Amino acid sequence: MQKFAGALQGQRASKGVFITTSGFSKEAEEYSAVISSKVILITGELLATLMVDHNVGAFLQ
Repeated sequence: MQKFAGALQGQRASKGVFITTSGFSKEAEEYSAVISSKVILITGELLATLMVDHNVGAFLQ
């Protein structure tokens, strides 16, 4: 998370999306809430929900 936030700052980006197929630690969630760059955290469960909600091709088993 810290490397990602640093990369955003290096590119002068104010927003970023960090996607994982699992979940995020409490520390990662807390860190993303306090840094100046806006980082959206998307878990695997949320990604699957968003894909279904927006009719994006998804194969769920």
